[in-house]
Amino acid sequence: MGRKFEFTEDFDVTLEQAHAALTDDDLWEKRRQDAGDRAEVTVTRRDDGGIEVTMSENVGAQVLPGVVQKVVRGGLTITRKDTWGPLENGRAGGTLEGGSTGLPSKVRGVFALAPHGAGTRLTLNGTAEVKVPLVGGKIENLIVDMIGKLVHTESKQAREYLARKG
Repeated sequence: MGRKFEFTEDFDVTLEQAHAALTDDDLWEKRRQDAGDRAEVTVTRRDDGGIEVTMSENVGAQVLPGVVQKVVRGGLTITRKDTWGPLENGRAGGTLEGGSTGLPSKVRGVFALAPHGAGTRLTLNGTAEVKVPLVGGKIENLIVDMIGKLVHTESKQAREYLARKG
């Protein structure tokens, strides 16, 4: 079944500005640089004005939580794919898919970007699932916490990027 999650972040800019930032090659390049040599990032522009970004990051065993170290030998390679569609009818949508080597895990989510008050709201709804007897639920909780921090950190990066672009 997995663990459901929902995260929201607000932007003090128009929908068009928020979408432009979240689909900007420069922002994704900055995220790749922040990950350093541990990550590979592939950005693909779609004909419809959307974007597809695949990120693969190696995580060493020493940084994995104890409960994960007990079921995984060595490190993990965590892969995620973000897809954003174009702006349509005053909204934009996308998907998040993720998983890892060495651990039967799966993350699936749906992004929504819509006007909210004087700005824009980003919402991510999804599910994290880990099929490991006894500790799968604990690992799902860790993954959901990680996704929440990721959404917050990446939204903060996007807001800083928008402020620089002014």
